[in-house]
Amino acid sequence: MKKPVCSRCGSNAVLVDAYAEWDRDAQNWTLQNTFQQAVCEACGGETSLEWTDVTPEASDSLACAGEV
Repeated sequence: MKKPVCSRCGSNAVLVDAYAEWDRDAQNWTLQNTFQQAVCEACGGETSLEWTDVTPEASDSLACAGEV
C-alpha cells in the first residue's frame, strides 16, 4: 500500500485538482481525472508528490488518527 506525501515536509495532508462528473443514476459525483499539481495543507503551498510505502501497522494507526 502506498500514500502520497508532500515532497517538502512529508505530510500526507495534500490536495490535487480533479475533474468530477455528475452521475444522474447514482446521484453522486464520479471522479473522472486527477492532475499532477498538488498543494500541501501543512506547508501552505504548491508541492510535488512523493509516494511512500505504508506498513500495515502504520495504516492501522493512521486510520485511528484520521490521517489515511
